[in-house]
Amino acid sequence: MDREILKYYIEEYKEDFDRINQDEIYKWYIVAEFQKNWDIEAVDFYNMLNKALVDYVQTPFAKVANNLICSNNFYPKSVLLEFVKKDKDTVKSMFEYLYDENISLNKRMNHFKTKADNLFLRDEHNKNKSHYQTFNIISLYLFLRYPDKYYIYRYSIFKLCAEKLKYSKKVKKGDIKEAINLYDEIKSVIKEDEELINLSKNRLNKDCYQDENLNLLTMDIAYFIENFNEEKKQEMIKVDKCWYVGANMEGVDYFDEFVKNGYWENGYENRYLDKVKSMQIGDKIVIKSAYTQKRDLPFDVNNKSVAVMKLKAKGTIIENKQDGRRVSVKWDKPWEKPKKWFFLQYRGTINKVERKDDDWVYGALLDFTFNDIEQDYDKFLTYPYWANRYDIDIENEEDYEENNEVKIYTKENFLQEVFIEEDFYNNLLNVLKRKKNIILAGAPGVGKTFMAKRLVYSLLGKKDDKYIRMVQFHQSYAYEDFVMGYRPSENGFVLKTGIFYNFCQIAQSDRENDYFFIIDEINRGNISKIFGELLMLIEANYRDEEIILSYNGKNFAVPNNLYIIGMMNTADKSLAVVDYALRRRFSFFKIKPAFEDGSFKEYQKKLENDYFNKLVNLLIKLNHEISDDISLGEDFCIGHSYLCNLNKDICTRDLLKEIAYYEILPILREYYFDDLDKVSYWQDEFEGIFDNETK
Repeated sequence: MDREILKYYIEEYKEDFDRINQDEIYKWYIVAEFQKNWDIEAVDFYNMLNKALVDYVQTPFAKVANNLICSNNFYPKSVLLEFVKKDKDTVKSMFEYLYDENISLNKRMNHFKTKADNLFLRDEHNKNKSHYQTFNIISLYLFLRYPDKYYIYRYSIFKLCAEKLKYSKKVKKGDIKEAINLYDEIKSVIKEDEELINLSKNRLNKDCYQDENLNLLTMDIAYFIENFNEEKKQEMIKVDKCWYVGANMEGVDYFDEFVKNGYWENGYENRYLDKVKSMQIGDKIVIKSAYTQKRDLPFDVNNKSVAVMKLKAKGTIIENKQDGRRVSVKWDKPWEKPKKWFFLQYRGTINKVERKDDDWVYGALLDFTFNDIEQDYDKFLTYPYWANRYDIDIENEEDYEENNEVKIYTKENFLQEVFIEEDFYNNLLNVLKRKKNIILAGAPGVGKTFMAKRLVYSLLGKKDDKYIRMVQFHQSYAYEDFVMGYRPSENGFVLKTGIFYNFCQIAQSDRENDYFFIIDEINRGNISKIFGELLMLIEANYRDEEIILSYNGKNFAVPNNLYIIGMMNTADKSLAVVDYALRRRFSFFKIKPAFEDGSFKEYQKKLENDYFNKLVNLLIKLNHEISDDISLGEDFCIGHSYLCNLNKDICTRDLLKEIAYYEILPILREYYFDDLDKVSYWQDEFEGIFDNETK
């Protein structure tokens, strides 16, 4: 190995340490979590393993997914946990053998993989294409257990490092021992660099694996070497500020005009003048457009719309005559294919973005724009704000808990989190216990789903999702999906049970606990078609009474300890008439926007944000107008959940603008599709809030 080449890469690593630290520090937390939770003798082996192979960790910069073991469609952990459910003793013995240091390394790894093969083949109805227990993943298990001795084996990293460092020995796929030898050589050079060691150690707090033997640092540098691109490095420029601007004026796109003639203009005679005057010679500028996208996204957000910025051309400001209207720009050649940036969006005519030491988001946008560094979708989707916005199921969504334990949840917790009065809560609880079935009905954004889950938590006295199942109805949803039906298989058709049937069986076998079935968009489904003969059985008076199911001819009952909570969007004009069968079997509770409730005002007060206060006041005014509109009414009011789950750190002017422009205004455009003047009026009202630069 050429040590001088390695030293060159180490210097580059140190130079880029701040960025690398933000992106990669999660690995030190993941190892610490495994070390803290691993216990081969655990009585509950499943939960122990689930905690040890943590899905997410909280770093000083963000909540980050464990990309070492789960990314995209790669599911080694979930399959392993399924194995534990079916044969805990075999999986336990696999780990015992893998961690037996008296057995050769190759033999241990091959044994683990062979046992995984056998478990996988044993299940004829396996939904997975593979068990994913590759040598890469098995080496990860080894490393997590003995991080001072082993490394994670990835052939691509091993191969490229060997090539770039001119490693003398032949590299073969699967030769884990030789990979260890290479990493040990790299580590020997690292140990000579005190500056590097101090950089690494000084960032580690008590929640991190301390990496005394430097194996994790060695792997991090190997990963850096694999991805290092000398040509890319030469091209990279550090941009700390940029103006993201629009090119549409009064419905006309001036993009070609601006680029061809070397200028940019804001299009308003009396607006944004101070902003344009503040643009400096040498500042970067980008023309963008903004919209929302729902289909063909490169990530999964539960079929919801995502804010998008399409970046069209970048340039440099070369003259500003201080007229508040126009600046001269040296435009680069426009991108042949505009670049798409998701989540964080700027819709206004002129927006200044600056890199911040305490917030990675803005730097990520600037690096995406000017250095073609890909957007890390997982990082955005695990950020609490966007995770909540798109209902991403992240571990301990509310408050990250150190020991990952079930959290006590009481009526007081409910009233603190859900903006309703205590009397309403008491009625809700009493009716659910008596009727067994309720529906929470309300306009978009009043927090129906949020309320439903927390109502369940308050009844259980704890946050524990194992007593909850959730499904969303749609026009094509059928009895076969819900209860049971025949499904195609390799040998024809097989009878399969549905989600409600299975959940009833679970509740039936555990009478000491209550179970809750939550149905989103309940009025979108054909209730009679979906429930079939169970429509009678879900009534409170018929619980535990058996009937014979049409498909399998067996007796079935809906247990008395199972409750059904439905949610219904009252603003859906296509569903004005609610199925009578639904009306008779469910009690309905109307959920209203809480902007004027005392509990919401307390939450608002804690944020101490003038933009938030102005936006709330405008939404109250808007809702009064919607309520008085005979073509709409209170069922179409704007809900408070658009402004929930914020804190002082993330409740910024830019974030509130995004919510206003890309979540609330699109709803108004649907409501007033035939009254463009009214849409324009409310758009101006929203823009009036954010044009004011006061905090």
